[in-house]
Amino acid sequence: MLGGLMDEARHQREIADFYRVEFQKHRARLSERRRLYGESTYKQVDDALGRLLAEIDLVVGLENFEDLAGQLLAKIDSITHLSSRRTPSRRIH
Repeated sequence: MLGGLMDEARHQREIADFYRVEFQKHRARLSERRRLYGESTYKQVDDALGRLLAEIDLVVGLENFEDLAGQLLAKIDSITHLSSRRTPSRRIH
């Protein structure tokens, strides 16, 4: 039983770490593109990301956290367009 609890705790830490990195990437992208947003929009999204990052270790245990986090990432991506960001390809000849 103790091993199962430890495995679950480790699994939750891994999930929290994954989403923490993803939300941090979006927050950085939001900051890079700040001039494109109204101040109110920027502040609302940045504040929401800040609260989520501060509390992610607490909310990761929610039964549907991964679904909620995935939906939130999709909504934030519609603002930051991070997933559509392309890295330049390098040709080797």
